[in-house]
Amino acid sequence: MWVDKDRIRGSRMEIGTRYFGLSFILLFVIASAAPLIEGVKSGNEGDLMVIVFTIGEPTIVEEEGRTLVLMEGWGTSSIPDAPVLPERTFYIPEDPGDPFEVVAHRTDRMVEVRTAFPVARVPYPGAYGRIFHPDAAGEADMVTDLGRIEVNGNIYRMLRLSPFIWDEGKLLYPSSMEVELRLSSGMSGRVKVPSDLPDPTVEENAPSSPLWMPSDDDGIPDPMPSASYLDSTPPTECLIITSSALNSSLAPLAEWKTQRGLYTRIVETTWIYSNFQGVDNQEKIRNCIKAFYANESLKWVILGGDHSVVPARLAYVPDGYGDSGSDGSYAPADAYYGDISGSGATPYDWDGDNDGYYGEYSVDGVDLSLEVYVGRLSATSSSAMTSLVNNMINYEKSPPSGGWFNRSVLAGAYSNYRTSTSTNNTTDEARLKEAIRTDFLSSGNYATYTLYEGSGIWPSTYTSNASLTTSNLISAIDTGAFMVNLAGHGSSTGIYRRIWSSDSNSNGICDNGEYYDTSYYTTSASQNNGGKKPLFYNDACNNGDFDRTWCLTEDIARDVGIGAVGAARVSWYAVGWTKGTDGGWYNQGHDYRFWEQFFKGAYQPGKALALSHSDYISDKGTNTYSWKNLLQYNLIGDPEIPVWNQTPMNFNVTHADPIPTPGNYQFTVKDASGNPVQGAVVCLYNSTRFWGRSVTDAQGKASINLPEMTMNALLTVTKRNFDPYVESVTIGADTEKPQIGTPSVSCTTTGDPFLVNVTVTDDLEVRNVTILYGRGQTHPVTGTNVSMNDTGSHFIFNGTHPSNSTDTFWFRISARDGKGNWNTTDWYSQEIVDNDPPVFMTDDSTLQATTGDLFTFACNITDNIGVDMAWVNMSYDGVDWYRFALCGVAGQRHGSTMIPRNMTGTLRYRFEFNDTSGNPAQSSQFSRDVLDNDAPILIEDLTVLPPRTGNTTEFHIRAMDNIGIFRAKLVYNEEGQSVRNYTLTSTDQENFTFELDIPSDRLSNVSFRYFIMDTSGNFMNTPWTETAIIDDDLPVILSSALPDGFTTGDGFTMSVHARDNMGVYTVEVELKYPGGSSEILPGTFDPGMNRWYINGSAPASLTGNVSFTIHVTDASGNMYISPEYTRELTDNDAPSLAADSSDTESESGASVMFSVRVEDNIAVESVMLESPVLGLLNLSRSSRSESMFTLVTDVPEDFAGPLSYHFVIADSSGNSLVTENVMMNVTDAILPSAEVIGFIEEGSY
Repeated sequence: MWVDKDRIRGSRMEIGTRYFGLSFILLFVIASAAPLIEGVKSGNEGDLMVIVFTIGEPTIVEEEGRTLVLMEGWGTSSIPDAPVLPERTFYIPEDPGDPFEVVAHRTDRMVEVRTAFPVARVPYPGAYGRIFHPDAAGEADMVTDLGRIEVNGNIYRMLRLSPFIWDEGKLLYPSSMEVELRLSSGMSGRVKVPSDLPDPTVEENAPSSPLWMPSDDDGIPDPMPSASYLDSTPPTECLIITSSALNSSLAPLAEWKTQRGLYTRIVETTWIYSNFQGVDNQEKIRNCIKAFYANESLKWVILGGDHSVVPARLAYVPDGYGDSGSDGSYAPADAYYGDISGSGATPYDWDGDNDGYYGEYSVDGVDLSLEVYVGRLSATSSSAMTSLVNNMINYEKSPPSGGWFNRSVLAGAYSNYRTSTSTNNTTDEARLKEAIRTDFLSSGNYATYTLYEGSGIWPSTYTSNASLTTSNLISAIDTGAFMVNLAGHGSSTGIYRRIWSSDSNSNGICDNGEYYDTSYYTTSASQNNGGKKPLFYNDACNNGDFDRTWCLTEDIARDVGIGAVGAARVSWYAVGWTKGTDGGWYNQGHDYRFWEQFFKGAYQPGKALALSHSDYISDKGTNTYSWKNLLQYNLIGDPEIPVWNQTPMNFNVTHADPIPTPGNYQFTVKDASGNPVQGAVVCLYNSTRFWGRSVTDAQGKASINLPEMTMNALLTVTKRNFDPYVESVTIGADTEKPQIGTPSVSCTTTGDPFLVNVTVTDDLEVRNVTILYGRGQTHPVTGTNVSMNDTGSHFIFNGTHPSNSTDTFWFRISARDGKGNWNTTDWYSQEIVDNDPPVFMTDDSTLQATTGDLFTFACNITDNIGVDMAWVNMSYDGVDWYRFALCGVAGQRHGSTMIPRNMTGTLRYRFEFNDTSGNPAQSSQFSRDVLDNDAPILIEDLTVLPPRTGNTTEFHIRAMDNIGIFRAKLVYNEEGQSVRNYTLTSTDQENFTFELDIPSDRLSNVSFRYFIMDTSGNFMNTPWTETAIIDDDLPVILSSALPDGFTTGDGFTMSVHARDNMGVYTVEVELKYPGGSSEILPGTFDPGMNRWYINGSAPASLTGNVSFTIHVTDASGNMYISPEYTRELTDNDAPSLAADSSDTESESGASVMFSVRVEDNIAVESVMLESPVLGLLNLSRSSRSESMFTLVTDVPEDFAGPLSYHFVIADSSGNSLVTENVMMNVTDAILPSAEVIGFIEEGSY
């Protein structure tokens, strides 16, 4: 067996091999080692072939509580949780027209090996912070038919042997196995080893893999045949697929690749969709790629645009993790466009079962063996794509200097901490980074900068240059590197650290709630590495989610990297990953193998990615989880770009000048030290006619077949880690003079620029064109000779004719080609005419235009001949233009106008003029803002003064302005108060008013003036007007208590509650009595009662209606007179008996006189005598005195004794007086007499 020394690492030999070599080894063994073939048996159903496999003895390694079973040249099983046991895939040549099938397999005796520890198992895959534990997995069959594969045009049948069994502490395996194949016919000729194969038993002569892969970095790219094409199109080697909108942005990239020897073509998706068949656009694109691959020399495909421009094939990769959620069951797989042939299904279209689900694991027959390498330049706009293309071209042609070319940055976070105390299943991605550093970067003059977890209670046990933080990582990237490798959990926008912050329950296990995730690199990172752009590989989930959102790999490719590989969805990792013998499992294994292929010589990212996937399948096979990983890791970047990994060297290229034709011409390429450079690509390129390429041999020689031709071309020499060499060269000899066409002169007028334009051609190149020119009546003997400018299609000379001369313009043209051949024309002449108009120099007009004032227009004009007339054309605000002539001499002209008083706005004007040759001209338009500088005018003040307390004073002015009054204000200053400003209102722009409420509670001096401002800000202040507030507010009676009436001679009291704004000074009552008399009674104020009291007495001798009013006077003399009240003055005084001169005694039957003098305040109405004896008798008023009343009457004859009487005196008001009883003594002076009037019978009494 062939041992791959490149896989011997560490403290022990870890042995593995690739299937590429095994297929040839097997062929050799079958053909030449008789003991392996039992024979060919005939049968009714065809021939049988038995292949005997000798298993050999495995190497048993027991470490860390587990057993490793190793077989030199064998891989291991890949079923999750199954024992890690040796497996190997063999490749049996098969005639497509004579297939065979596996009939059976047999084993001899089983060898049993006891071990101290269980056999290690295939690790669980982890996804985005979740450790996945699948159901118990079964073990593989001993022989599995994996189908067919095509390698370099040959068909092979893949058989996987899995002869080892782990059974409860013991390892079982056969010492040999027989595999029986049934063939349709004899096997003659089908298992022979090609005669030109070297002896496989000699290790250093081991054959190359059918899938070409260099084992050591010799810097030589894929074999590139020498070729030359004259006036024909070379076969396409690199195909750029894009939209019409992005075509022009990608053209410089296609041009550069073609120039350096990789013929590149751009095709647009619309053209593909119209010219190729397919169930959808993705299949049409793939069929286009297949056509270019089959018919031309296609090796590289660049998808020029994001998913919306060049749609990705969404592979069906359900894995049980979020299939119906955010992760989904589909992932973009750009490998679909590179894996264009295979034998797993017919047709090989990634949908072997024709159910519309592409790339299904173990269903659709996808072998993922790419025929072309694919990458994607993810952009949607032409500006973004131009930026990407410029980045890539600059990266190749003019990288910034510095020590970054051999510097790498490795960053690994924890994916999970231990979840068990019995086993340490911690996954520290620093282990992966250290494996990459140790295996690929420890030699070769590489500088490596590592960043591992330094935080939490379980920091990484691996030594690093810096702790893994955002700032440390950005600083490391900004320093510059050729590669950056990141690992951790991820999202579409970032990659994360997991930090075990505390062990709260002290169980030594990282439980939920004891850790947190934080990003350490995101799309929001602000950095600038100055063009020192690394290739990124991100070992994380979702960083490459380009089909659904803007993602981290797109961000990296745009801003900081030359390309980035990342997973589009959840990516599975190996919990507790170890490298093992081949690079390990899942996405860490992909990461390791990517850089393994890179440092083996696949320095182009698209190639490294494709080979790393094939390498993984060869080592581990596939399962659901690794299959999803393999399909979803995509390259955002140019797949073909050669990645720097050492400081660029310089070429020394030698060749003849000119390069002779026809024949094979040999170029010599050496480095700066004079050493031959092998593997450099030499390309001669004329963009319209010729493309030729060759690769230097070990002596630095490269030959290109050159047909008979004469042309200029670009000579470009490239090799990775060399600065490109680009030179313009001449191919073929040249004796022909340049051909000069008829020149033209674009302008023949004075003072104007002119252009002499002429077409000059040459069979090789035009090196120099000159023009000799002068002015005069005849062509000059000598003149000015200058070079003409090459525009690409013709030559031009720019000049300016003198403005003050009409002399004839003379010129002739001379041309020289690159070989010194000259040609000169005859003299050409051109008449010059004067068409130079006058030139406006300055506007010297008045700087400021103001209303009602004079404005002067003035200007300065020059002309090559002389100024004739000048006018000004003016308008206000662009309406009603009119012009008038300006006066003056030569170029100084002026004129004036009066600005209207009532107009503001913009005065617009321009000067118009012509010269004496009649050439007209005019200035640009000028403008002056017409400003109002006239203040408003006060016409009159119509305010009624003085202001009065409690009243509203209307301040009223009439004012006017030439434009308009903007604001009028009253400035009001009251003594003892702050100055106040009031805005007056107007409806007619003339009368302005403001009503001011004057306070009722104070008297003060007042001064005021008016501030009037117009709409232009001009204002005036009127003089101050002095006045005073006067009190004309009458007091008011709030309430009063008045008598209901008066009685003669009696006193009365009135009370009044009065109020005044300035204070009540007096309260009086004016009474008017019957008969015309009156009186005024003053009031007295009782502060306690807050009332005024008026006391008086009614006249004793008057009756009738009394009218009265209340007079309230304030301190200002304002008197309030109440309405007139009327009350009746009634007599309530009884008459009085002033004297009683009546008789005091009398006799019976005698006359008696009663005489009294009575008095009354008003009048006595009657006097009556009332006596029980005399009855009620009226006394008569005496004619001599109103107060005397008398009565003469007779005393009854029959009365004698005390006669009682009293007087009843009544006045005119009804008042009466009853005097006390008086006793008059009446004596009987009458003698007795008798008269018999009758008898009374006895007994009747």
